[in-house]
Amino acid sequence: MMRKILEVANEFAEINIFNDHTHRTIQDKVKVFCERSGAVYLSDVSLASITRFKKSTLEVAKPVTYNGYIRYMRLIMDYAKSQGYIDQNLFKSIRLAPVGVAPRKVMELELIDRACLQIVQKPHEYRPHWFWLAVIYTLYYSGMRRRQLVTLKLKDIDFENSLISLSYEGSKTHRSWVIPMHENVSARLHDLILRSEAALGRKLKDDDFLFSAGRFYPRYKVIRGGGMKGGAITGFFKRLGKKLDLPIGAHRFRHTLATELCNPPGIDSPDIFAVQALLGHTSIQTTRSYTETSSARMESLMNKMREPFSKSYV
Repeated sequence: MMRKILEVANEFAEINIFNDHTHRTIQDKVKVFCERSGAVYLSDVSLASITRFKKSTLEVAKPVTYNGYIRYMRLIMDYAKSQGYIDQNLFKSIRLAPVGVAPRKVMELELIDRACLQIVQKPHEYRPHWFWLAVIYTLYYSGMRRRQLVTLKLKDIDFENSLISLSYEGSKTHRSWVIPMHENVSARLHDLILRSEAALGRKLKDDDFLFSAGRFYPRYKVIRGGGMKGGAITGFFKRLGKKLDLPIGAHRFRHTLATELCNPPGIDSPDIFAVQALLGHTSIQTTRSYTETSSARMESLMNKMREPFSKSYV
């Protein structure tokens, strides 16, 4: 039986994937591979078709993006092989493109302040401006992922104990965990809830999404269930970053939070395990990759070096 690559990808996702976001991502990646390689059926996959995909992709995308496609295709073809649809996974023999070590995605605090000032000074360009300020405050003080923010529901907020429950639905690692809620976030979420109830003409229910820009401004689509797509947040930060001519994005807040907490002022030692728990990382190495050590802390450490020299030698 001739099996289409996209059909096999959907079969794999239906069986093995447990959230819609990852399911759609797999579909999108496989569609792009088929379009650029000219391969439609499993039998069309060859070194020649993979080479066509490589050339066309690297003409328009970075090596890291190309590598992402290859990893997804390895996964799909492993499944196809396990089901007896193919005899060999050619993607296992394909080398990934070399990628340099990119700078960590840490934002200077001055940039975050500039971004908020830009929103406040030009509210007509960032409607509703108070909503996007709530997004920035929540991302900065929690380090949650974009997907976790858009899946946040009223029942996940515990104002009495100042806690936020991050559900597995928005988690990359399919885990749930609880984080403390900063007082600045609490105030913004209180305001968001009141405005949401006014817009809806009713009290929010436990299963209502908190962040839904479409409730307040028609530019944004309200998706099924009353929430919003994560892509709307990405689009907002792209527009804002273009205005500021500086990189700013939802995931950069995670890196910034990790770096801030791992570089406390003075001589205090950072608690990287607490940061790991806050970000929901399963590996401490992942947390370490999110952080940068400040020059001030390196200088402070260097100044603690003991002097072995009895005099200055020439």
